[in-house]
Amino acid sequence: MIDPGDGAAGVFVLRELRRTADVGFWLGRPYWGRGYMTEAATAILSWLFETTDHDMVTAGAFADNPASIRVQEKLGFTVCGESRQMCRARGQELPHIDLVLTRDNFMTARERAGKGVA
Repeated sequence: MIDPGDGAAGVFVLRELRRTADVGFWLGRPYWGRGYMTEAATAILSWLFETTDHDMVTAGAFADNPASIRVQEKLGFTVCGESRQMCRARGQELPHIDLVLTRDNFMTARERAGKGVA
């Protein structure tokens, strides 16, 4: 996502598309709470599920980032475990919430949202 006046507003990444797809995202603080990441993630995950044979996507967030977890839950992700992962920005391992999204859960979340945006 690009903000013409200020540069990048955020990033959404798809990894490991040859195996189980994994997603990650970052959104700049000035853009929090506006629905941008939910909208972008919905578009990208729609593309993934409509054009590939992936039936599952993994993701996660550091445990102290409830907003990121909430975005994922709105999209249909469910918690599947906890781990510790390295946070490069903080230079340490931190508690991490692991989430998974199935094609069926994503489609259900989209239907519940009505407009196609979870």
